Amino acid sequence: RIQDLAKVCASNTATTHTYLSYNASCNFRCVPKWLCGNDVKDMSIADRRTNICRKCLIAGCEDCVHGSETRGADVCKKCVAGYTVMRGKCVGQYFLVWYVLYSVL
Repeated sequence: RIQDLAKVCASNTATTHTYLSYNASCNFRCVPKWLCGNDVKDMSIADRRTNICRKCLIAGCEDCVHGSETRGADVCKKCVAGYTVMRGKCVGQYFLVWYVLYSVL
């Protein structure tokens, strides 16, 4: 199980906290925080709670922040094309237009 492998990474912390990272071929290894995302670009979040390098939990997010500065939640700084950041989440660029349109109808 992945959780068991993550516990091994958490216990291997001689000098720095390590996280479980894996690639498309299911090769697992323990890496420091700054190497999360090297095996799989999208898996750049070092989640200290699970000890796993994971994807951002915000759909459409290109640049995600996670950690103590965000109270442990994912916050998006930059969204992919067609989306815009609103309160740390990604919403369609025409979200407000649709919202107003449906409110009027």
